[in-house]
Amino acid sequence: MTLLHEALANQGPLSRSEVLDLGVGRRQIDEAPEYRVHRGVYCEKAPSLDLMMAARAALASCAQPALVSGLAGLRLLETAIPYSLGHGEWTPREPICLVVHSGKARVRRPGIECHRTHQTLEPWCEVDGIPIAHPARSWLYTAATADVNALVLLGDALLRRQGPLIRPEELGAVFSNPGCVPGIKKARHALALIRPGTESTGESWTRLQIIRAGLPCPEVSIVVPRPDTGSFSIIDLGYEELMIGVECDGPHHTDPGQMERDVDRENALKALGWRIIRATASTYRDPTSFIEALRIARSEAIALRHARAA
Repeated sequence: MTLLHEALANQGPLSRSEVLDLGVGRRQIDEAPEYRVHRGVYCEKAPSLDLMMAARAALASCAQPALVSGLAGLRLLETAIPYSLGHGEWTPREPICLVVHSGKARVRRPGIECHRTHQTLEPWCEVDGIPIAHPARSWLYTAATADVNALVLLGDALLRRQGPLIRPEELGAVFSNPGCVPGIKKARHALALIRPGTESTGESWTRLQIIRAGLPCPEVSIVVPRPDTGSFSIIDLGYEELMIGVECDGPHHTDPGQMERDVDRENALKALGWRIIRATASTYRDPTSFIEALRIARSEAIALRHARAA
């Protein structure tokens, strides 16, 4: 093991000056290009970078304090990433987003996307020693490449019913003094479509398809008391006034036990007067029949309400 390899294995991404300070000669550095991640930044096994190592390498390439933000920051916080933005594992094709203070120069290197802010550069948290920007700020920076739908899915993911990362007002607060942010008009549009309290990306996607079809935006996480048990059920989406619910069946709904619970729950809701429309895997491929069923259910419920009022 060479001195360079040993230094990088023990201490992670290092700048060239830090490597030299450890006693590694310039010639040894120049003769080992496989360790070079960015200009003047080296780490062990560069071709096999994972997100953690890539984030540390990006920070090491920055001569001033910086935070990991954007999509990389959201990934490190284990936020659900939409398919259009690379759902799944991080790959080196996805740049690491950094944010530095506005008084400092941007980092301009391949594989790094850099933003500047005049706000206080304090980490929202640290993940394994990596300083992370506020999730709302990270969400805003994704607007440079994300479309409106992806921004809504990401925003919903930050405001989940169980274990939300931030509060809704924190997401809106990033627009009070945002600075120059590419895609900010898209982000403003997306903000109006984001809803707190969802449970999955599938629910968010279904809601967007309903809006796209010209139907009113459904409510999310509708609480329905159960007089028979003294408890309550939560319907994914729907129109409470019309007593129409939408249930979004993800992969776990194929489990036999879960299927049985779903049937019991749906029967109990129907007994209370609710009409349930289900969105399944086929809905995500083609929502046409689902949208038509929902449209008919709404029309019938509205007609019935008018008949009763007459």
